Amino acid sequence: MPPYASALSRAAIPTLALLASATTAAPAQSQTPVPTSPPPVATAAAASGGVGIATVPKSGRLVRITERQLTVSGRVVVVRGRSTTVPIHAELRVGSTGRKVAEADASAGRRFRLQGTASPGERLRLIVTRTDGGVETADVPVGKVRKLRSTTASWYGPGLFGNRTACGQTLTSGLRGVAHKHLPCGTKLTVRYGGRSTHATVVDRGPFHAGREFDLTQATARAIGFHSVGRIWVSGR
Repeated sequence: MPPYASALSRAAIPTLALLASATTAAPAQSQTPVPTSPPPVATAAAASGGVGIATVPKSGRLVRITERQLTVSGRVVVVRGRSTTVPIHAELRVGSTGRKVAEADASAGRRFRLQGTASPGERLRLIVTRTDGGVETADVPVGKVRKLRSTTASWYGPGLFGNRTACGQTLTSGLRGVAHKHLPCGTKLTVRYGGRSTHATVVDRGPFHAGREFDLTQATARAIGFHSVGRIWVSGR
């Protein structure tokens, strides 16, 4: 080998060593860093204080009350309703004391019926809780229990339609009201007959027959299936 070739080879050794070092270090620089913070889902679950609670969506309105039977001749009250989008547990309670009147469970979208005893004057409320792991509750006012009393009534209307009543209204076939000798005009009543109830207002004076306390307009009589003279149940609202 010529002397100049040996000198050239010795001069190239540092350059080759530098290239080899760069090639060995390259893979380490291309590695992806490992994250040190927990994933967002785990963080949300930890913040909720329990497992799975954060994943249960809110439903909004838990129940709808579809019927109230709070005007009673005895003490039995009935409340009917329907759950919305989640299963619930419902309790009917007396507002002032918290006494439980009745309770029921209902699946999502299903109906429920609550029946129990309550005294006239008590105000009832519905306490609702979710039973699927959600944390929502609801406190829904139901109403005041009122006492029905028995009395005698008749009805009127045909032949008098178009006349003005003593309370200043026009008597029509659709006017739902009652006539009474003394109750103030506009007094609101609940009237029941044969298991059917309706709301009515004092719109006239009468009846002017002995032994009868109320005269029902034709619309009121028709709403409860009352057709002659007889006993009805009445309560103020």
